[in-house]
Amino acid sequence: MKKLIFFLILVTLLVTLIACNGTDGKDDITTEKPLVVLMTDAASPYSIVYPLSYSSTNFKGQAVEYLEELIKTNAGNALKTKSDYLADGESASSYEILLGSTNRPESAEALKTLRYDDYLIGFVNEKLVVIGGSDEASAKAIRHFATMFFSKTQNALILPEDYCERFDGSYPVSSLTFFGNSAADCVILSDSATEQDALYLQKSLRALSGYTLPIVESATQGYTITLSAGSDTNTVTESGITLAHSDPAERSRRINALVKTLSSLGKDAALDASTALLRATDGEKLSLIDLNLYSTGYAENAITKRYPRLMTYLASKSYPDILTLQDVSPTWVSQFDLSGEGYKAMNEVYGYVGRGRNDDKDSVMQAIFYKKDTFTLVDSGTFWLSETPDRKSVGWDGRTRSICTWAILKTADGNEIAVMNTMLDPYGTKARANGMALILNFASETFTCPVLFCGDLQTEPKKTVPKSVTKCDFFDAETIAESGNFNSEATTNQAFGNISTFKTKSDYVFTSYGDFKVNAHALDKTKVDDAYISNHWILYTDLTLINYQ
Repeated sequence: MKKLIFFLILVTLLVTLIACNGTDGKDDITTEKPLVVLMTDAASPYSIVYPLSYSSTNFKGQAVEYLEELIKTNAGNALKTKSDYLADGESASSYEILLGSTNRPESAEALKTLRYDDYLIGFVNEKLVVIGGSDEASAKAIRHFATMFFSKTQNALILPEDYCERFDGSYPVSSLTFFGNSAADCVILSDSATEQDALYLQKSLRALSGYTLPIVESATQGYTITLSAGSDTNTVTESGITLAHSDPAERSRRINALVKTLSSLGKDAALDASTALLRATDGEKLSLIDLNLYSTGYAENAITKRYPRLMTYLASKSYPDILTLQDVSPTWVSQFDLSGEGYKAMNEVYGYVGRGRNDDKDSVMQAIFYKKDTFTLVDSGTFWLSETPDRKSVGWDGRTRSICTWAILKTADGNEIAVMNTMLDPYGTKARANGMALILNFASETFTCPVLFCGDLQTEPKKTVPKSVTKCDFFDAETIAESGNFNSEATTNQAFGNISTFKTKSDYVFTSYGDFKVNAHALDKTKVDDAYISNHWILYTDLTLINYQ
C-alpha cells in the first residue's frame, strides 16, 4: 500500500498546474492532511457519475468511454459509471466522482469558477469533481483525469481531501470589464428579433475572454448589453450598453464594432467613459458570382459551347472580382486558356484554386477564381466533408465525395478576406448536416478575417442546413441586400432536360457577420444567344468590405 501511495504522490508532483486556490501548483500532497480513499484493493464505494445527455456519438461521451476502458483494463473495473438521473424521491450518494456538468450541486459550484476553456479536477463538498467551463473543456478534463490516474495498472486511489488541480485556458483578454463590472457579472438582453446578434456577441466575447454572458429576455440587475431592433439607439453608459437598429446589417456592424473595440484594448480590456468605440466605414467594393456550372453536357449544351457563353457573360459584367464555381470538371478546365470574340481567356483574367474531389486531376472541383489584378493569393486548401476530412472519402450517409475549397485573398489595400466554396451531398441528410457543421467549425477555427461562403447546398432555405449557417456567424446575402430580385425563386432551371426538385433556392451566398455591406444580390437569368450557360441560374452579388476605425 505504501508503494501505491508513493506512486500517486509522484504522479501528482509531476503535474505542473495552477492549484484551485490560486497558488503556483507546488502544494505538496505529502504534507499531513486528511486523505480520501477513493479505491483500495481494487474495490471502491464510489460511482463515476456523468450527465444523462452524454452519448457515444459526441466527444463528451467518447471521453467517458475512454475513462471506462482504462478503469476496466487497469483497475479491475472497480469504479462503476452511471448517469446523473435520480428517480422521484431518490437522493444522490455521498460517494461520487462527478464528470462534467452533472445535476449535482457540487458540479454547479465548481463551474462558477471556470471560464470556457478552463477545467479542474478536485474535491467539492467531499465529492471529486472533474469538470470544464464548456463541454469541450469537460471532455479534456475527463481524459486528463483518466490518463493521470488510470493509464497504468493500480488497485488504489488515495488523495488529500483538499486535492484540486486547475487548468486555465488561454484567452486574448485576461480581464474584461464594463465600467468596472466583470464580464462574469454581465448579461445580454435580447428578443427573438435579435437572436442572431445575441448569439454572435455571446460567442465573440467568449472567444475573447472565456466568459459566456447569459442571454436573457429581461434583466433587473447587473451590467446589461441591450440589443434591439426597435430603434436606432447606440449608447454606452455606466449603467449599460444599448446597440440597436431596425436594419439587421447596420445592427451587426454596431455589434461588431463593440467586439473589435474590446479586442483592441489589450489583455486588460476595460470599457469605460474614456473608451471610443470603433466606427464601421465603407472599404473596397467587390463583385462576386456564384454558379454551379454543370460538369457535362452534349450537342448544343456541351461544355465547348457553354464556355464561350460563360465568358461572354463575365465580359458583360466587366469580369467580376470573385467566382465561386461548383462542378468544375476537367473538360471545363481544358477550355480556360481559350479566348474568343469579345472575351478574354479565363486564365488570362483569373487565378484559381481547387482540388478534384477524388484527389486527382480527373474529377470535379468546387473552385474559387480570383481576379489577378484585384487579389493576391495568401493561402488555400481543400478538405473532404466526412469523418476523415484530410483524405478522399464519403461522409456519413452520403453517396458522393463532397469537398469544400477555401482561399485567403489579399486586396490591393492590404485587407484579407477568406472565400469558401462547396457542393453538399445531394442524397444524404446526415452528410449535409454534418458536412455543414464541419465547414462552420473550420471557418471558426481558421479565419480571423471577413469570410464569404458560397455554394450549392442541395437544400432549401427553410431546412436545417441553411439555418445552421445563419444561426450565428453568417448572413444570407439575400436577407441584407439593399436591392435585388430574389424572393423565393428556384436557383435551378430546366435546362438540358434536367428536372429540379427544388421549388425555391438551393444555391447561396453567405457573408460573415458585420463584415460586408451587400449592395445588391440578384438571381440573374441571363442567357447568351438565347442559350443556357448552365442548369443553374447565376447569383450575382455586389459587396462593400467594412473597415472598423
